[in-house]
Amino acid sequence: MMRNNQKTFKVNLTHIATSYPESVDLTDSQHHSLTFKHRSNDGTLLSTPLQDEVLDLILSSALGDDWADQYFFDTISHIKI
Repeated sequence: MMRNNQKTFKVNLTHIATSYPESVDLTDSQHHSLTFKHRSNDGTLLSTPLQDEVLDLILSSALGDDWADQYFFDTISHIKI
């Protein structure tokens, strides 16, 4: 059960044919994997190269391997509870 001031993270999608919204819950560790940025030696922020693959694995588990044929990716959001 979520307590006040905790956050839940979601991947928000839209169904291609119906425009119906869909969302998939993310764990804290999944969210961290998708949003964590590395810094190069000069301090420049770099994206983690596997973020797209992590997102694909999460959504494939929840919606099936053909999720990208059925949904547009919208956003990753958090809801404070």
